[in-house]
Amino acid sequence: MRHLVLVIALLGAGLQAADAADSPAQMVVGERSIEELLRIPDTLKPGRYSVHCGVKVGTSGWTLFVRCYSMTDSAPDELQTAVMHATRTSLFVPATRDGKPVDVFVMLAVTVDTTLGEPLILAVLNNGADAARYGLLYTAPQRYGSSHINLASLPARATPRTAVVWMKLQIDAQGVMTDCTLTNESGAPDWWVTAVRAAAKKMTFIPGYHDGKAAPMLYVQPMLWNY
Repeated sequence: MRHLVLVIALLGAGLQAADAADSPAQMVVGERSIEELLRIPDTLKPGRYSVHCGVKVGTSGWTLFVRCYSMTDSAPDELQTAVMHATRTSLFVPATRDGKPVDVFVMLAVTVDTTLGEPLILAVLNNGADAARYGLLYTAPQRYGSSHINLASLPARATPRTAVVWMKLQIDAQGVMTDCTLTNESGAPDWWVTAVRAAAKKMTFIPGYHDGKAAPMLYVQPMLWNY
């Protein structure tokens, strides 16, 4: 084997039954999985790394958009790039709404441990925001469709720079947002914070799942804008 793969199947990740009318996107098992497609850089030093990704999964199960990052800055750029490529070329079981496939935005994490005899790769459908409550194996809420940010209403840009506003939403077991907290540590302008808050109010979700049941969970996403 090229590496040791830890697969999180339906029971382990706490996903709902496949025949349910509304169901979250799921990672496939096998040759089109992130674990099998990930090529660990030869230059990666022994260690344990986590890379987080925001992924838009289309109705066909293919990735329409992916952005990966390291929340602790410990994962080197080459590993983040490798995870992004593996995620972009992987396949998902699409989410459904009223029994029909729909686009969803998914938060996931890929952990790579190279301190063992063979590298261990673990991909889960959450970014650890509720790990203290549910452990590693849960499925975080998934957002339907786009962000609903009205670009036409944003002011003209001046000197280009990057701003990140962290969006922390509490989603109940019915998929309803009950609380919204925004963190602006990057010094983003007020108009971007306002735009993110307005977008959050319009977002709709598939609830998170743990042990096969819908449960209240956090949905945490960095909202990045180059302005």
